[in-house]
Amino acid sequence: MKRVVSAVAVVVLAGALAVPAVASTGSLRPKLLSLSQLPQGWLAAGASSTAVFGCRASGFPTGSTRLVAVGFNYGSLKSFPLLTENLATFKSAASAFATLTAGLGGCGHVRGVRNGKSFTGTVTKLAFTSFGNQSAAFRGSFSFGGSPLAFALLVVRKGSELMEFEEGNVGTVNAGSFRAFAADAANKM
Repeated sequence: MKRVVSAVAVVVLAGALAVPAVASTGSLRPKLLSLSQLPQGWLAAGASSTAVFGCRASGFPTGSTRLVAVGFNYGSLKSFPLLTENLATFKSAASAFATLTAGLGGCGHVRGVRNGKSFTGTVTKLAFTSFGNQSAAFRGSFSFGGSPLAFALLVVRKGSELMEFEEGNVGTVNAGSFRAFAADAANKM
C-alpha cells in the first residue's frame, strides 16, 4: 500500500515535469545542490514543479532570463522524500520574489480534485533563517485521497537570482533535514 500511496503522492506533489527550458543557463548550474552534498541513499531525479496543487499562484515565476533545476528522491526514483530546487535569474528578481511569496502566502487553504481523488490542505509561513537579500519559508500539509502529504519550501533572492527549494514527503517533513538541505542550497547561490 505504501508504494501505491507514494506513487500517487509523487504525482500530486511533483506534478508534471514543469520546469521550462530557457536559452542559456550560464554559470547557474554549479550553484545547484548536487548529489555529492546529500547523504547516501539519495538519487538524482528529474526536477519537478514546486507549485502547490490547488493554488496556481504558487508556481515558480515565468520570465526568467536563465533557469536551471534539479531533483532528488530518497531510496528509489519516484519515491519519498523528494527534493526539488529551481534557480533562475530575473531582470527584476525582487518582483519575482514578491510574486512567488505572495502566491504561496495566498494558498492558506486549498481543496479540489486531482487525478480523481479529493484533496484538502493548508499552507503557512514558516520561521526560518534569513538568506540572501530576501528569503521566506513555507510549509504545507495535505490530505490526498486519505493519505497525509507534507512539504517545506524556502524561497531566496540574492541579487538577480531567485531560488526555490522544496522537500516533500508522505506524512511529515523532517524539520532538521529540511533546514540543513535548504541552507546548503541557499549558501551555494
